[in-house]
Amino acid sequence: MEKVLLRKEIKRKREALSEEYKINSSEMICRFLESSPLFEAASDIFVYVSQANEPDTADIIKAALKTGKTVYVPKCIKKGVMIPVKITDDTVFVSGYMGIREPVSFDDSIRLSEIDLSVIPCVSVSPTGDRLGHGAGFYDIFLKNTVTKKVCLCFQELISENIPTEESDIPMDIIITEKGITDLTGAK
Repeated sequence: MEKVLLRKEIKRKREALSEEYKINSSEMICRFLESSPLFEAASDIFVYVSQANEPDTADIIKAALKTGKTVYVPKCIKKGVMIPVKITDDTVFVSGYMGIREPVSFDDSIRLSEIDLSVIPCVSVSPTGDRLGHGAGFYDIFLKNTVTKKVCLCFQELISENIPTEESDIPMDIIITEKGITDLTGAK
C-alpha cells in the first residue's frame, strides 16, 4: 500500500514539472550517460523506450546505434514477461502494452548475459538505488535473470529519500539525473 501511495504522489509531482525542465533535464541525463566510460565500453545495451514525462531515451538509442552498439529495447509478450528485442535504424515500432512503443517483430534468441548495460525507467528512485517502478513488475522479473549493469534515469525533482522495498525488488547500480551520475557499486 505504501508503494501505491508513493507512486501516486510522485506521479502528481511529475505531472507538475514544466516541459522546459523535462526537456533540459533529459538532455543533460543523456549527455551524462553517453559520455560515461560505462556507455563507451558497452557493446550490447538494453534501453527502455521512453513515454511522456520520463527522461527521453531517443538520443541514447540513436547514439548507441550510431557508434555501432547492439541495441535492445523491451517488448512485453505476456503479463510479467518482457524480452529484449534487437533494433536497428529501420525497426518499425507500434503501440504495445500500456501504450508503450515496441518493435513489431522480434527474435527471442538473445541471451541475457550478452547485455552489458541496461537503462531502466522509474517513477522514482532513492539515493541508495531502490527503484519505484510503475507497479507491473516487468523490470524486476527481467533483471532478476541478468548480470548487466543497471542504470536508472530519473529527474532530480523526483528522487525519493525512502522507497519501500520487497524481496523481489532489484536495486539499481547507477543513478543518473540532470545533476550527474551516482555510482552505487563503488567502482570509479
